[in-house]
Amino acid sequence: MRGFDGKLVKLGIILLCMLLFAGQCVQAVQSEFIIKQGFYDCDKVWKIVFNVPILEESLDNIGVFKDKEAKEAVSGIKVKYADKSKKTILIYPPKGGYMRGAYYLIIKSNLKTSKDGFSDFDKEIVSKFNVETLVMKGISLDNNIFKHYEVEEEMLNNEFWIDNIKEVNVYKDIEAINSANVKNVDTMFDIYSLRDSIAKDEIMKMINKYKIPSRIMFNKEGIELKDWFYEEIIKNTNKEQIKDETKLRYGVVTTRSDVRSFPTDVEFHKVKGDRFDRIQETALEAGEGVAVLHESLDENWLFVQGENYAGWMKRGNVAFDSREEVKKFIEAEDFIVITQDRVSVEYDGKEYFYSMGVKLPIRYKDMERDRIYASLPIRDENGNLKIVQANINNIDYSEGYLKATRQNIIKQAFKLQGTVYSWGDKNVGRDCSSTIMGIYRTMGIYLPRNTDEQELSYGRSINLNGLDTESRYDKVKELEPGDLIFMNGHEVMYIGRWKDRDYIIHNFTGATIKDEKGTRYEDVFRMAVTPLDMLSGSGKSYINLYKSYLKILN
Repeated sequence: MRGFDGKLVKLGIILLCMLLFAGQCVQAVQSEFIIKQGFYDCDKVWKIVFNVPILEESLDNIGVFKDKEAKEAVSGIKVKYADKSKKTILIYPPKGGYMRGAYYLIIKSNLKTSKDGFSDFDKEIVSKFNVETLVMKGISLDNNIFKHYEVEEEMLNNEFWIDNIKEVNVYKDIEAINSANVKNVDTMFDIYSLRDSIAKDEIMKMINKYKIPSRIMFNKEGIELKDWFYEEIIKNTNKEQIKDETKLRYGVVTTRSDVRSFPTDVEFHKVKGDRFDRIQETALEAGEGVAVLHESLDENWLFVQGENYAGWMKRGNVAFDSREEVKKFIEAEDFIVITQDRVSVEYDGKEYFYSMGVKLPIRYKDMERDRIYASLPIRDENGNLKIVQANINNIDYSEGYLKATRQNIIKQAFKLQGTVYSWGDKNVGRDCSSTIMGIYRTMGIYLPRNTDEQELSYGRSINLNGLDTESRYDKVKELEPGDLIFMNGHEVMYIGRWKDRDYIIHNFTGATIKDEKGTRYEDVFRMAVTPLDMLSGSGKSYINLYKSYLKILN
């Protein structure tokens, strides 16, 4: 605990009650009659320890109510002894837990004990507590699967491909992969090993990496962006206020958040109607830690360094805390990993999004009801880190990372089938490389963000440059499900071979199709199963566009 915020414990998932004193001990009217301990943590059991036994007939005189006058009792609670001494009383919440709101624990004055001289209380004890339990909800995305060539209905199920994997081999040296990527890929960072402050020229170099386009650009409405607009954007980067040495601040990302080249929501498009926002760099996921290097002139944007990207993100999506506390949250030993496409919670009118691969600390396990609650990072009114608790039993998750097997890679990949393609992960979509990144994160494997960087990741790489078509097909025979294949600006995942043809799953924008209707290009903008040698938008076969293969689980 790091102190109280009003009546709330700052790091508690819910508000712990303050029973007369601001501690865990509460004194009743008679000094010898002590409630030694009283606490409540959302759907946890409330535990009260007396220094004398409480008669069983009096257990009904301990209750939870919605109003202070004890007129509206909460139905479904259970009050039980915790041990044979009958001094420790446990109050179990109703089935499904308490909904959000204020509650009162009331110990009525006619509570009786078995010790002479302390037959009852002189008056009721009333203490208020608040519940902030959230419920994670799955989000259903359109599942318009792109089917052509020899992609049959049964091939759209993960079991079809998993059944063809002969052996279940668990790759265990995950740390070696992650350490090698941080060491060998320039864009990967251990932000907690950075020094306490950063020099001005370093920040300037990072900010100046993003250049104002030299060509004519248009906003979302098709209006040309003028020089005066670019001048305002540059002014908002606030570079004049960068100190010679800037002390790093740390925070936790609270919801899936866009990372931009510049501190603006205005979209940059090459042509009117262009589907790609060219200053959308990526999205950082909820639960990620960031080092904050600088802020915009309008104070609405922060320039941050994440584990694999640096750029501008909204201040309102970062909850500040010390380096130590942020690291503690990120590196919690007991955690869940979200294994479905996307989930959300709504809190105080704002919706928070969490994607496949997001890691969240476990706040509490209710063994009796086989229920787990996760810790969600939220900003308090001062922008600091506040933790709220979420019931996660209605979503797909793994307690700890999934085992690093090819079977799990394929299973996770097919959960994203139909997911919308979106350049730089804007809105609810993903692009090709972030799709791969989310899949591997469920197993604790952290990859660089972009395609060319992932191509340099740890693993056994097979170079295809200079090979003819036949030699390229020969190299395909070395691939196993879950291996990655790279070309300029795109990557795919190999899933297996069927009827003398190899297949991949990938998130892509479109393809050239040849059928009885002729040759034509079709938009896809989805994650889908296709042949490995499908035709690109230019009409060329993928097989001749691949640069390399990468076997991460080697």
